[in-house]
Amino acid sequence: MLGETDYIKKYASIVAQGNVAGVQFHPEKSQANGLKLLSNFAELSDKLQFAAMPSPTGRGLG
Repeated sequence: MLGETDYIKKYASIVAQGNVAGVQFHPEKSQANGLKLLSNFAELSDKLQFAAMPSPTGRGLG
């Protein structure tokens, strides 16, 4: 677990294992801090490998 959120109770909001990372929140809605987080993640993107999976609805990527 890389980060947690305390909203009524604490829960994992950023997790990573190996070369996979995930967030359980909407950083784009966090204004300057969220945009900085997305910017930092984008800077890492040339060092990361991304996998695309079909959407469960069949309409694009999930």
